[in-house]
Amino acid sequence: MKRMNFKRKIFSCIAIWSVFIGSLLIYSPDSNAISGSGVPVVKVTAPNDGSVFDVSTVTFTGTISDDITTPDNLSLKVLETQNGSPVDITSKGVLSVSPAGDFSYSSVFSQGTHTLTFRVTDESGQNSDLTWTFTVNYVKEMNLIKDINDTSSFLSVNNMTEVRLDEEIRLVLNDDGTVQTSDPELKIKSSNGKDVSVKEKLIETNSQDNSLVYTFTPSSKLDPRTTYYVYLNQSDVNVSTTPSIFKFTTMSDTDPFLTYKFENDSTNYSDPENARQPDRIHGYYSNTTNACNYCHNTHNGKNAQLEGGKYGDTYSNLCMACHDGTVASQVDTNSSNHQSADPTKFNESSSCASCHESHLGWTKENPNLLKSN
Repeated sequence: MKRMNFKRKIFSCIAIWSVFIGSLLIYSPDSNAISGSGVPVVKVTAPNDGSVFDVSTVTFTGTISDDITTPDNLSLKVLETQNGSPVDITSKGVLSVSPAGDFSYSSVFSQGTHTLTFRVTDESGQNSDLTWTFTVNYVKEMNLIKDINDTSSFLSVNNMTEVRLDEEIRLVLNDDGTVQTSDPELKIKSSNGKDVSVKEKLIETNSQDNSLVYTFTPSSKLDPRTTYYVYLNQSDVNVSTTPSIFKFTTMSDTDPFLTYKFENDSTNYSDPENARQPDRIHGYYSNTTNACNYCHNTHNGKNAQLEGGKYGDTYSNLCMACHDGTVASQVDTNSSNHQSADPTKFNESSSCASCHESHLGWTKENPNLLKSN
């Protein structure tokens, strides 16, 4: 009898352990909808993070899922970082989510770089975020122009100097069907924060390449020797923090050499129409030798280049005597915010002559008198 009870106990133990082990095998995460975390997940399948678009309408596709909550009980929001804070832009676009959890979001975005956050939330309030960055660049071409019908008068825009005070802006946009006749909104600010009022005109619609051509004319003449920053479709502009699409600097009207005339030349170079030819202080020294003494002294020069003229013998003195804003346009000195074409050559010991050749004349191709190497 005792032997029978012992056998029953053994069989009972085997049965209990079999049921327990079997329950573990059956309760597998691969075959059950219950997760240890229960945190929802959002994925973007297209476009890639960091993509660049030449149109204003951008469409995102992806999936949302959760180990506990079914996709139809998950909520999805789209937020954009604006001035350092997330702003809900879901309603500004078109969002659709299928019962299986596939989603699509499409919206129109302004020119520039955007950072979106896709936020998925489950029924219990748990959420997770996915950040995606992309850039919209639907500006096809930009020019500063004197005459819209004369392409030789077109100037490239970024960092252009010696810009006439009555120049216009020509803007060519890729049109994906979302650009309206009231677009784009161009804003111009001077380096001191002054707004420039402009008149917009749509002058051409090219159906072959889906482009729109606009001109923007300042309501009044620009200020001389002033740097201007141009923004497109920006609601709030701060010249110190908001990235512009380009900048340019106007010509001077008080250059001490402005009214110089070549021998037997009656051209009035104080007239802005003729100001670019010849370039005044820089270049054309075979004919404008009186300008040499600004930087050089024949009898008292400090070095082999006879530097040490009216404005001293250091590049800081020579260049900044005019480019401190009193005579010519104000420029950045040796500081961290100075733009350099080759940052590897720019350091604390660099001078203006490290990158610029003062004896060159102004040209459309090289307005900043940069050295060739």
